Amino acid sequence: MSPQPNKRPLTQKDVPAPGLTAWRWQWWLVGVVVLSLLAVVADAGVAWAHRSWPTPYVVKAVASFRQDGLPLAWPSVGAAAVGAVGDGVLAVTGADTPRAMASTAKLITALTVLQKAPLSPGQSGPTLTVTPAIAATFGQYYLVDGSEVPLTAGEQINEYQALQALLIPSADDIADALADWFYGTISHYLAAANLLVRQLGMTETVVSGDASGFLPSSVSTPDDLVLLGEAALANPVIASIVGQKSMTMPDGLTETSTDQLLGVDGIEGIKTGNTDAAGGVFVFAAEHPVGTQTVTVVGAVMGAPTLEASFAESRALLASAEANFAAVTPVQAGQVLATYHVAWQKAVQVVAEHDLSTVAWLGETIQPTLTLQAIHPPLSRNGAVGVVSIDIGPESSSSPVELRGRIAGPPRRSLSRLFRR
Repeated sequence: MSPQPNKRPLTQKDVPAPGLTAWRWQWWLVGVVVLSLLAVVADAGVAWAHRSWPTPYVVKAVASFRQDGLPLAWPSVGAAAVGAVGDGVLAVTGADTPRAMASTAKLITALTVLQKAPLSPGQSGPTLTVTPAIAATFGQYYLVDGSEVPLTAGEQINEYQALQALLIPSADDIADALADWFYGTISHYLAAANLLVRQLGMTETVVSGDASGFLPSSVSTPDDLVLLGEAALANPVIASIVGQKSMTMPDGLTETSTDQLLGVDGIEGIKTGNTDAAGGVFVFAAEHPVGTQTVTVVGAVMGAPTLEASFAESRALLASAEANFAAVTPVQAGQVLATYHVAWQKAVQVVAEHDLSTVAWLGETIQPTLTLQAIHPPLSRNGAVGVVSIDIGPESSSSPVELRGRIAGPPRRSLSRLFRR
């Protein structure tokens, strides 16, 4: 027999394992976790790639504009105010206590009559007959040193001529006659007149006792008289009459204006007043050119010692008021008015396309208004995105606004961008 080969005894290593070993289980679990995480990341990346970009938002930076004014030459006594047609009252001095307004009340008379019986330029209106009662008012005002024109019973005068006599020689008797002709009684006239002044915003004015303003019970303030002057000038018939230096009565007599400054310093009216109780009162208006525009300055002086003193005070006040109107540029070309903040690029500024100038009262703050339209990128450089405007009184002006840079369309997202971010 041949000899048997040597046999090694069997060990545990020679026995095959019944399943996965421990380390193989560990690597299998790691693989499952990694694959799960990759799936989550992939889903997140897809969601990110399809998410819309945030809408660009804008931050406005429209600065207000103000240029300091110059001192006004206010009267040494009494009270005064200045304003401008379309701007209302701009400055006031003196006590805001109502005081006798004298014949400036006749502007209220004219407005109240024309509210009842309107006239257009060139029209004469109805013919009015002077009654004995109306003729008697001439003597009543004459005895107390009022201003009047002779009226005789049976005399005829049309509405326009009566308004001329009311506002040019400032006839007290004509004022009461107009109230009687168109309202029947003084009390009915007074009710209509006081309603009118409230409608004009004259909150401190009261018309009382007569239609002429001779009685001291008819009172007002300078700022109210500025509003009254604006309303009077807005009526073309009154505006025409107060600019006339004289008129001819139906009997052929010529009556001259009580306004000694008519035509001086550009003054175009509008009404004087003078009584012992009121002192000198003057409501004036003058056209003042500023650059390519014209400002109609309206002022009022009350409580001057005499009518002549009110004229002198008014001339100084008018000159100083005119110096406070100037052409200004609240918005300049290229001025930054807003900024668009964009998620996918640098911010882009919004600028004015050209200068925005206007005539302004110095010392007044001007706040430009910026109106932007909805934007839809992409937008090119210098693309119009809205308008900036300023409104001062009756005047308004505007300028387009444009982008200083380009706003690109939102880019497409990708996983590579996600990881780069």
